Amino acid sequence: MKLAGVIACVLGVVLSGCASLGVCEGSGRLEIVSANRGSVIVPGTTTAVYRSTDPNTADLYLSDLEPDVLVRRLSSPPGSEGAGASGVSGSVLHVRMFLNPKAGRTPIDFTASNTSVRYIVFANDAVGVYTGGAFLLPSDRPGEASFAGRLGGGNLRLLSSDGPFVDLLGAAKISGRVGARLDEELAERIGARMLLFTGG
Repeated sequence: MKLAGVIACVLGVVLSGCASLGVCEGSGRLEIVSANRGSVIVPGTTTAVYRSTDPNTADLYLSDLEPDVLVRRLSSPPGSEGAGASGVSGSVLHVRMFLNPKAGRTPIDFTASNTSVRYIVFANDAVGVYTGGAFLLPSDRPGEASFAGRLGGGNLRLLSSDGPFVDLLGAAKISGRVGARLDEELAERIGARMLLFTGG
């Protein structure tokens, strides 16, 4: 299979496990829509965990990869011998809410921004990192057993890539429902692995 085909398969994973998280009823699936290349991506959610350090912040990690792959196989930076992305096909979406919106105190509008978004695509020996921002309207408070919300007004663009990565998105929009269960340890370990590929 040609690399572009591999990446297309990775990016086209259908959302799963949504009902088990209890975060998608009637609220619409999460989608990444290319502004000019016709691609519509529905990220998978085999793993969906989050952590929170204070009442304003929540770091959600949504991935179609199993936890063991995320924390063990993605252990080496790109370009090193046995790099973590080698042989791995999948993606990780990191949604970080840095300001919990409150009526009368902060803007509550999908044209505002209170969230950063990183979308990392692994396609065997190729890695692409997309970054951007969005507005997240939460339906739960950070620190609860589960955390979910409606993401809107989001934009993504390719920040960096390694290996023979093919950008099938270009400039893109991200919107829909996100949610995860509280797992501080796993979320922190996944976040540490993502730093190897994003640099911050």
